[in-house]
Amino acid sequence: MLLTVREAAERLRVSARTVEREIAAGRLACVRVRSRRLVDEAARKAAGMADVHFHDLRHTYASWLAQDGVSMASIRDLLGHASMQTTSRYAHLGRADLIEATRRVGDRVGSGGNGRKAG
Repeated sequence: MLLTVREAAERLRVSARTVEREIAAGRLACVRVRSRRLVDEAARKAAGMADVHFHDLRHTYASWLAQDGVSMASIRDLLGHASMQTTSRYAHLGRADLIEATRRVGDRVGSGGNGRKAG
């Protein structure tokens, strides 16, 4: 049976903040957590990554998908975004075609404009 933080505090006869600290420390897992902050704290502590937040991981996930050429529609669906506008923040990361075009121009500039690679 899962309890809310308040229910657990009442049963244990401690403050809700004490229950929250125990959850964050990973010593109490029988509580239904309504706050993502508590889950974040417990995960960061367990991983030894105090400066990493859930949204950072979500952004990295979406960025890697975009960089690997996954369509923006698929990324939108995977992230559960309602609008493509929200997902479009990641669009610049999936433009391998632009990166390749820029590399080609750089090669031409490096060759003196004759189309051959320098070197």
